[in-house]
Amino acid sequence: MGCDRCNELLTAYKHAVSLFTTAQRKIRGLVGDDFQVASKELVRLHKTCMDANAAVTAHWRQDHDNARE
Repeated sequence: MGCDRCNELLTAYKHAVSLFTTAQRKIRGLVGDDFQVASKELVRLHKTCMDANAAVTAHWRQDHDNARE
């Protein structure tokens, strides 16, 4: 994209998704305390993904929504 802010936000979003999906793969087979710790980390990473998505969306609506007009 031509917008530096979009590029920054999309990079952060992609990184968050990558961390989440990696953690999701690693949780399989864990039991007990390891599973509980990993599960809490998945919840945190999911929130990070959602926050990053919201940042991209907010930026797009604020600075680029005129494309629909």
